[in-house]
Amino acid sequence: MSCLPEQPHAHSQSSQAIRRTTRYTAIVRIRRGGVILHRESRTFAHRSAALSWARHREVALEDPSALTRVQQGVPTVAELIRWYIDNFESVSNGSGASRRICDSWSATRSASATPSP
Repeated sequence: MSCLPEQPHAHSQSSQAIRRTTRYTAIVRIRRGGVILHRESRTFAHRSAALSWARHREVALEDPSALTRVQQGVPTVAELIRWYIDNFESVSNGSGASRRICDSWSATRSASATPSP
């Protein structure tokens, strides 16, 4: 955990008034065996707020499952639908309609994401 002051930034309140403030960036790094597993930072107006946030994030990330969730990111709707179909389709009526809908949606989504020449 570190808390570094940034250079003062000029923030214009109006066309006439300019205010200079010091901002503090809190950096949280999780290392294991010399390898950085996770890094995140956030900037605050007060040093105490930066230190407090960094301490809370370190405590939260000590839990291995929390660190895994942060590293994997938030699943997309398509990933959740695929997970549901893969795990619970045998419980449904077995028609495969949900799989066909998901496959159709995924194909449409990937085709629209591909840039045209």
